Amino acid sequence: MNKAEKRCEWLTDKYILCLLALFPLFTGFHGYANLTAAKFWLYTGATALWLLGLAVCLCTGARLFVKKPGAFFCLTCAFLVWNLISAALSPWREKTFLGAGRYDGFITQLLYALTALGAARWGRRKVLYVRVFGASVFLCCTVALRQIAGGDPLGLYPNGWRFADAGTLYSGMYLGTVGNTLILGSVLSLAVPVLVYTAVKKRGYDLLLLLPATMALYVLYRSECSSAWVALPGSCALMLPKLARGRRRTAVLAAEAALLAAAVLAVYFYPGRNGTLYEASRLLHGEADGSFGSHRVEIWREVCALIAQRPVFGGGPGTAAARLHIEFTRFVPETGRTLGTYVTNAHNEYLGYAMNLGWPGLALYLGMVGVTFFRPRKSGEDAAWLWGVAAYWIQAFFALGLVVSAPLLWLAWGSAFAPEGGASPVQDPAAHGKPR
Repeated sequence: MNKAEKRCEWLTDKYILCLLALFPLFTGFHGYANLTAAKFWLYTGATALWLLGLAVCLCTGARLFVKKPGAFFCLTCAFLVWNLISAALSPWREKTFLGAGRYDGFITQLLYALTALGAARWGRRKVLYVRVFGASVFLCCTVALRQIAGGDPLGLYPNGWRFADAGTLYSGMYLGTVGNTLILGSVLSLAVPVLVYTAVKKRGYDLLLLLPATMALYVLYRSECSSAWVALPGSCALMLPKLARGRRRTAVLAAEAALLAAAVLAVYFYPGRNGTLYEASRLLHGEADGSFGSHRVEIWREVCALIAQRPVFGGGPGTAAARLHIEFTRFVPETGRTLGTYVTNAHNEYLGYAMNLGWPGLALYLGMVGVTFFRPRKSGEDAAWLWGVAAYWIQAFFALGLVVSAPLLWLAWGSAFAPEGGASPVQDPAAHGKPR
């Protein structure tokens, strides 16, 4: 490894620390009123500086590849090319660069991919990163807990509102330094497996990571993020067979099959008349009311109709807000006012990719997921980040996938390919070959 490549590692190390330490906590100067823009510009600025440094190193002797690019690298590049094609052919072409108000256009997709590929190539899997992430989660949840108790320690709510005013004075629900609880659920769903697995694996002082993990679980409960209670057990069901060997794997699969059958039967015969379990029970009976899942069924129907209009190239990256127009209103007896909500997101990241990029774009994204999860592994050393990513992937069936949370997914995604801390760079992003 030459000096230029060591500088690439140093730059990537500082970039990863910045994203894990600052990005989850940064709220800008206008609180929840402008949180998405604040996160976007922090992420863009940090990533641009990192990429500029890498470019200088590449011009002074650093190697872009050590081995032949693997499947993940090729699929990611194909995904970016399809984003570019979709943008070029979009009727809303002028909105595809930054996105139609959500900062999720082509430039953001490009930065996501470069974050993952750069972390895979020059990053290292260090326990320090998990500890820093745990500290960020601890501080975020500390703010959230104070808000749940009635305070507003950082002055994030506008107009003097509080967490308890959600649904009465304003639409939606906001907590912590992430904001919208749907997005907060994605971040915490990713964080909990990473923290718990590392605490159990490393032990010692790292058992303290169970504290922010426990706080995150409580915040998820109080924020009524029901999708997290699908993502977390679901990620366990995916990862436990991967970590088990021989007869243990067979026993784990049999136990999971039995638990799944019992859970389906319990939900099918659920006697309640409201709530998430009731809606799930009705779905198993073939009843799909549009109001189910906080009106997600109605939203998904509209999204599927838009996908059918442009099934190959989609509307272009970041154009969901320009195409999807759904408004929900609700009368609030406590105030005598009617609250309205405009839906400009698919509320399902996979349907969102299909709507923006067409079915080929979604297929490429799923291909990236597949080669990541099913990549052969000789040990469970990368399981912490992969477990967190798996939880996020499940959460993504019900989530927004905005720049407020997505950079952490792509960073963790790339980290799942990175070698253990201290090892020499032996492979390119997702190369499957043996170390030199």
